[in-house]
Amino acid sequence: MSAGYDSNKIDDTTAIGRKNYVRLLTGDTLSRDFLLDDNEIAFFLLQTGNNVIQAAVECAQSIAAGFSRKADIAIGKAKVNASKRAEAYWKLSYELKAKDLPTMKAGGFSKSEREAIDQDDDVIPSHFKTGDMDFPGAASGENVNDSRLNDDDC
Repeated sequence: MSAGYDSNKIDDTTAIGRKNYVRLLTGDTLSRDFLLDDNEIAFFLLQTGNNVIQAAVECAQSIAAGFSRKADIAIGKAKVNASKRAEAYWKLSYELKAKDLPTMKAGGFSKSEREAIDQDDDVIPSHFKTGDMDFPGAASGENVNDSRLNDDDC
């Protein structure tokens, strides 16, 4: 088994840095007890287009699957709970997957984004603009008497 970890080389731009990043995210950093081979991590990085978060999700699921195959053992007072370790890695995989979800913005665009969109000829213009629904006198808080409406119309 070929495995290594270097906490001084963690990045998402080099192969070694990405491998170390995946190990860090999955907690597979103990040199005397690596859970994955470097080739397994490299495979998951290849499968995910070098996306370290997605690769870490795949690695965590792989580790969880490995622990799922093992039985819980109790010898005297000493216990090895493989099922708990599997459960922890499944949970980690879900948490990592949540980190990789695209973020949504509530509240629309910033002023600079809105101006850029307004100036882009390729963007289909919006049918709605600020002020479209304004009613004369409503902004001042005055009661507006529209002679076209009477109490029978409402």
